[in-house]
Amino acid sequence: MKQEERCAAYLRSKDLSIFMRQVRKKWETYGRVTGIVTLKNVSASAREALEGILGKRFQEEDIKVSVKSFETALQNSVFENVDFKLVLDAYFGEKVLSTKERQQIKNDEQVAFRKSLFSIVDKTDLSMVHDWLASVLENKDAGYYVLLRLMKDKQMHVFTCVVDGIVQILTKEDLRMPISVFAAEISGNPHFLDRNNDGAKLLMSFLSFYYHVDVPKDSQSWYMTFACAGLMKDAIAGSVAIYNLHLERNGVFHQGAEACYQYGEPFMLSSANFVGVQRILSQQGIVYVVENEMVFTYLLELIKDTSIALVCTSGQLSTTAQCLIQLMADNQMQIYYSGDIDPEGIGICDRLYAKYPQYIIPWHMDRNAYMLSLSQECISEERLRGLESIMHPILSDTSKALGEIQKAGYQENILQLYERDLVSKNVR
Repeated sequence: MKQEERCAAYLRSKDLSIFMRQVRKKWETYGRVTGIVTLKNVSASAREALEGILGKRFQEEDIKVSVKSFETALQNSVFENVDFKLVLDAYFGEKVLSTKERQQIKNDEQVAFRKSLFSIVDKTDLSMVHDWLASVLENKDAGYYVLLRLMKDKQMHVFTCVVDGIVQILTKEDLRMPISVFAAEISGNPHFLDRNNDGAKLLMSFLSFYYHVDVPKDSQSWYMTFACAGLMKDAIAGSVAIYNLHLERNGVFHQGAEACYQYGEPFMLSSANFVGVQRILSQQGIVYVVENEMVFTYLLELIKDTSIALVCTSGQLSTTAQCLIQLMADNQMQIYYSGDIDPEGIGICDRLYAKYPQYIIPWHMDRNAYMLSLSQECISEERLRGLESIMHPILSDTSKALGEIQKAGYQENILQLYERDLVSKNVR
């Protein structure tokens, strides 16, 4: 056994743990043998041990010991010429580092970390990937902490897989693939890009950088951003029924949608057949959007053999529905939106209005329509709290009535209002 280990074993045999922890703090702060350790309420055994080592008696209640004098006393004992730093390491069973040493190690690790990341990215020869990584490291956004965790857990292959995926997104023309298939292709694991996984978070960090948007906070926006890159959550789930709308892709109309248009039938628009669509057209530049399938079916019979455009979103807006509405707004279409008059329906319409204030028009979601659509279903206080942030003036007024009556209103109860507007084409 080395001299320092024997010395450490001797010190551990004494009641000196509190004293030694204070000595360690001094070393961590200054990186050398210095400072004064003050001990309060010292036990008799600890006092005896220190007096024996230092060769002096302490009369005062609180003991002050110079770390340097403690080191000298050890070296003048049977532990002659002992290396005090090695004694500390042996005592605590690990290398005791000063703050400066820790910072240097951290700096060295960060340099090595950056080099390893850029060595992976630089193999792509794509400046966009390099710029994204540089931005992540500089701004320390969410992706940065994912990378730190991967480094700590020695899981840097995850980053390599993500970079491979980014290369495909940037270089493959018309990439159209389910997320799980794409995930399996780049990593061997179909769940690699599940939303809560590190791979998905890193890819979303890149997509947010690439599309100049904030990292999505809600599920629908998350998958909508993936869809922009050609990655679909599901090829058929969340389909939207459209009627009398032209979908243009690469300068030509979507043949499937056009066939339904010619036959006067609704077309079921899925995320799979929506990829690549660049323009949406209607004869009047107006589209009516309803939430309820039964209402859509009823109105469809009324507008047969007309050019009126109608859409059914089927409740909460799917990724496909959100992409469709965004593209309709991009094409400057007037969008008359109508949903159930309850906290959820009003919330959907208000969020759409907040995104596209020039193009979203609440359709029969005013106070009068609410009174006509009333049901006997009571709305809980918890659900009503969702109305507190409504911004659109009409929807805000309806929300007040909803808060007073606390009953839901349904689209099925105001079919006559929709019918009157569509027959007269006098939308209010």
